[in-house]
Amino acid sequence: MGDFKFRLATLQKLREGIRDERRAALAEAYHAEQLLEGRLTEIEAERAELRRRQTAMTGSSDFDPDQLLEIQRYDAVLTTETNALARQGKLLEMEIARRTEAVVKADRDVRVLENLESRQKQRHELEQERQLQRELDEFAALSHVRKEREPCHGS
Repeated sequence: MGDFKFRLATLQKLREGIRDERRAALAEAYHAEQLLEGRLTEIEAERAELRRRQTAMTGSSDFDPDQLLEIQRYDAVLTTETNALARQGKLLEMEIARRTEAVVKADRDVRVLENLESRQKQRHELEQERQLQRELDEFAALSHVRKEREPCHGS
């Protein structure tokens, strides 16, 4: 018998490639989520600074209503952006769940072929051992027959 060769190796490589693509897509989604969370953190810091400026401004003797109005407008813009990012975050959560499910399925598909390959390889090795044992048994039997046929030189 020759060396073991898994007949579905090409399919296995294809499924591994698909799994790796799915993992990369999931990593991209997680990265997008991190960027979104980072932007939300930045906005919250900006809004806190706006509130601080607004409080300082209203307690000041040189109160400027135009500047207060500008701060309130910018805060409204940040609120709108926060709401849009929250909607995107919900969509991203759904996409992460979908991509996670795709990775799990792709992993399962690869594992099925890996298990099949392992079982076939074990069977192949067992068959090789049996073949070797048959050959050794045959050799031993032939040796025994030859010894039986040889005339005894000692008697």
